[in-house]
Amino acid sequence: MEENSAQRRLQCLCRHLLQQYDAGSAVLRQVLMNGGRLDSGEGRDRDGEAVIIGGMVLDIHAVPSTPLVSGTTSPGKVYYFHGGVARNVAECMSNLSVRPFLISALGHDMAGNLLFEHWKLAGLHTEGIRRHGDIRTAVVCSTLDLNGEIATGVANVQDIETFVSAEWIQQFRYQIRSSTVLMVDANLGPSALKASCQLAAEYDIPLWFEPVSLSKSKRVVPIVKHVSDSSLKSAFTGNHDKVSNQNF
Repeated sequence: MEENSAQRRLQCLCRHLLQQYDAGSAVLRQVLMNGGRLDSGEGRDRDGEAVIIGGMVLDIHAVPSTPLVSGTTSPGKVYYFHGGVARNVAECMSNLSVRPFLISALGHDMAGNLLFEHWKLAGLHTEGIRRHGDIRTAVVCSTLDLNGEIATGVANVQDIETFVSAEWIQQFRYQIRSSTVLMVDANLGPSALKASCQLAAEYDIPLWFEPVSLSKSKRVVPIVKHVSDSSLKSAFTGNHDKVSNQNF
């Protein structure tokens, strides 16, 4: 009963997501409507899991209770969230009875320990999460105004590019080869994106690119040529409409 309920939720989400795509997204439709399973075309399903590559981030939101004043502190509340585009997608998939394989990087600092322990407690794969003392775990600290919009903020995410490297990703070639779909977010550096797309093309894996932001969305342009025609070159998630209006 629980599995059927999760499947219904997944199918509902799929129908919503696919409204913006044309008939060329048949592979994505098949993956989502079949609970993350892809028919290989040879009468059998791929036996792997979805592979998600990208950022795990600690999001900090400072919410003032009075108008912000430059040069001093303001009373308010501070909230901590488990974040990062790739991490968020993977966790949402796990809530739909799909067990994704996440490839990312965390330090041994407070933020890294918090994110890693949460992931372990959820019973999800940790083998793909690179941990090292030299890694500064990605943290994004945003101060909001009284309207809930970002007034200012600092994003420390550089080590995602440094440590979620092409070499690290290629260590998980087997998981990617047997996966049902590969999703990458634009927090990755150029070489990591290229390696991911080359692996997707080599093993004919559907590819889903999450642009993260307008500025980072342009990172996909140089590496689209490495994706096979049967993969999903145009599968963008939430920022699809904004990205489609940009001049690359």
